[in-house]
Amino acid sequence: MTQTLPFEALSVETLPARLGANEAVTAQIGKDARRWKVREVGDGNLNLVFIVEGDEGAVVVKQALPYVRLVGDSWPLPLKRSFFEYHALTRQERRAPGSVPSIHHFDEAQALIVMEYLAPPHIILRRALIEGRQLPNIARDIGLFMARTLFRGSDLHMPTKDRKADLALFADNVELCGITEDLVFTDPYFDAKLNRHT
Repeated sequence: MTQTLPFEALSVETLPARLGANEAVTAQIGKDARRWKVREVGDGNLNLVFIVEGDEGAVVVKQALPYVRLVGDSWPLPLKRSFFEYHALTRQERRAPGSVPSIHHFDEAQALIVMEYLAPPHIILRRALIEGRQLPNIARDIGLFMARTLFRGSDLHMPTKDRKADLALFADNVELCGITEDLVFTDPYFDAKLNRHT
């Protein structure tokens, strides 16, 4: 029987020791974790994100936290959101091959995903848009990705049994969907408690 360790947030200092024996990780970046260069690059609201570089390559390690990162533990979130992200990415890869980073490892108990590092000139889309960069292929690329993933994940394409299994799986992603629904689609349109107009 495999013993599951309790959740523990990673840090730049602890990541090499925690993942240094993981063959899926060492196969990508090298076996000597003491030589790994780890940078925390997360600039989002929810997750820890690290770029880990070794003698043989680099990976991205993304770990969900049990709370909204920018707020702290006063706004709890379930760790299972990494489970949904993992399953979404694996389905997107099957439906639109080459459109999402490859997944090298998933640890549900630690809420972490180890994925392909997309080196520069790749850039986070949000950053490119903020900088005002011209992205001549963005409409085509997003359109193709959406068409492939949405059609191939639909009742029109999938066997009924598989489609119902997907619906059942993702229906449990209540909390993260609730944040998007509230903060993006509802709260901006009335005097919500979290609104700030300064």
